Amino acid sequence: MAIARSLINKAPFDPNTGPIAEFYRRAILELKERAVQRLVRDKRVLTSEARRARVLIQEATEILAQLEADRSQWIAENVPNAYLRGIRDASLGLKEIGLAPVTSLEPQIHEAAINALIRDLQDDYAATDEQILKGYRRMLRRTQLEALQDKMITERVAQATLQGQGRRELSKDIARRLIDEYGDKPIRVGARNYAADTYAELVARTKTREASTAGTINRVIESGQDLVMVTSHGAKDACGFYEGKVFSVSGTSEKYPGLNELPNGGPPFHPNCIHVLAPFVESLSSGAERRRARGVHPASLGKSYGDVEKMVRKGEIKVPARRRRKAA
Repeated sequence: MAIARSLINKAPFDPNTGPIAEFYRRAILELKERAVQRLVRDKRVLTSEARRARVLIQEATEILAQLEADRSQWIAENVPNAYLRGIRDASLGLKEIGLAPVTSLEPQIHEAAINALIRDLQDDYAATDEQILKGYRRMLRRTQLEALQDKMITERVAQATLQGQGRRELSKDIARRLIDEYGDKPIRVGARNYAADTYAELVARTKTREASTAGTINRVIESGQDLVMVTSHGAKDACGFYEGKVFSVSGTSEKYPGLNELPNGGPPFHPNCIHVLAPFVESLSSGAERRRARGVHPASLGKSYGDVEKMVRKGEIKVPARRRRKAA
């Protein structure tokens, strides 16, 4: 048996990403609430627009600093857990095949890998925070510089005072303006806009899956093996090119493509991708297993996932029709 049957259709490890989404949801809400409060209060006391903007940016920076502290704690716990989960799954798979993993790498290798993954995730979130702050600055500039809008706020405050309208109703009206200005989806990635909490959760899920894959790869290397198989889930998208196929971690195999030729260097191939890697031992494989393991479409290698998907949509290549393999 060349591969552990329990790993053929194995789903990826998913941490609880709810807290990450809540951190971002809370931060965006607080940014909007602060802006609403200052627009209402400062207009009544005729605070200058420039001063109001400076104060709001300072407050926004403080909110994002707290957001960074909250998520750093989540990252410090969940990235190592995901990496160790990848190690554990690979170890169990090797044991199921009949091979006992041999620990040859120094513990510092794993520590360095985990630290690199943590820094990568922190960098992704730092870029996300920068987009949030830029959008916030843009909204404040428009509020500050467009005289017509500024006058509208002043008139709205005066009207609300004459009519005896409560602060809550007035705040709701202004908040609605802010939502239109700032947007409920301030994160721009490619051609799509994302809500901050949705995108933060997506990043957390994808990056922890990458950490799990890194753990699997390093355990395979430790065990003196070089081949890994992409799990099978009956994918109908571009992932279908790689399902059940075997790749060489070192890239030195004459029979199997290098893992680095896959999109993203291996799964996950795209956000929310459910594919993972499992150890494959060719010396224990049958002829049928080896035939199934080879034959990945060459046009699907050495490209980004998006490029492969474009080729599929244009009809240049066709995703292989493949029934999902069942675990024994």
